[in-house]
Amino acid sequence: MDPFMGEAIPANSAVTSGASFHDLFSSELLLLTTAAKRESLAVELVDAVVYKIPLRSDAPVIVQMPTLVQRDFADKKEFVLAAKIYLKRVRQRVAGDHGPERAKAFMAGANAFVQRALQHFDDLEFYAGRDSGGNPGEAMAIVCHYLDGLQPRLLLWADGCIVVAATEPEPEPEIDGPVEFACCTYHHLLAGKEHQKEKDMVSAAKSMGLVGAILYGTPGIVVIEDETGDGVTSFMKESRKIGKKGDVTLSVQLPLGGEAGSGTGLFGERRLVPITMNQLKELLTKIGQGEQYRTVLGL
Repeated sequence: MDPFMGEAIPANSAVTSGASFHDLFSSELLLLTTAAKRESLAVELVDAVVYKIPLRSDAPVIVQMPTLVQRDFADKKEFVLAAKIYLKRVRQRVAGDHGPERAKAFMAGANAFVQRALQHFDDLEFYAGRDSGGNPGEAMAIVCHYLDGLQPRLLLWADGCIVVAATEPEPEPEIDGPVEFACCTYHHLLAGKEHQKEKDMVSAAKSMGLVGAILYGTPGIVVIEDETGDGVTSFMKESRKIGKKGDVTLSVQLPLGGEAGSGTGLFGERRLVPITMNQLKELLTKIGQGEQYRTVLGL
């Protein structure tokens, strides 16, 4: 039985028709739903305060929520403390916008949901938006991994979101041929706004229109998906100019993931998404290259 059963939201709602979900306080994008292709999304409202949104089963969780970083809680007590801080901010905003009675109802539903989350704590992963230093901020998103094989669900505080209705997408230019998927390995890549070379690398990838991921640490890995044929080579040259010399440790050709110009469909925004080592392994396994994990790490 689904531990987070909720009330279905009507299919004609903006929430179910390709909306994007943004953090209430920072306006940062939390999730751009798969219904951007005008599909209907089966969203439920849990305890009257939490959106339950099905995630795609054909892509790692982290690439569906490219602006979020995983937030680890040592135990339930730490989770409850963080939830209290965040929910207090949301309650104050609700009270200011809708009055004290609405805020009281919000907290009643929020407390009920937190109790549900505590009962299923080990089945959940926690994510947050990034602060100005690239570290987890206060915004809280939760992913439930179902043990019975159902696809993961994203749980978002409804009153902590700004829901932006979908618009008709601009036509993408047609691109023929496969997509190059490459892993570029560096001695180290350090996270944080004080590390200028790494910041310049991320900016360079964005300006070149590349999509992919970045694993900070020793070694550091940049994953690039390129549809143009010379994006990986150009990025490596630009990295050397910045002062970061790396090696291409994996390069494979993958088919387009759907519509022309959409790439493999593994990534969303055209920028480098921070990932963990486990997420890198998951990504390589997804494209049938899981055995290359140690090679990419230089082991």
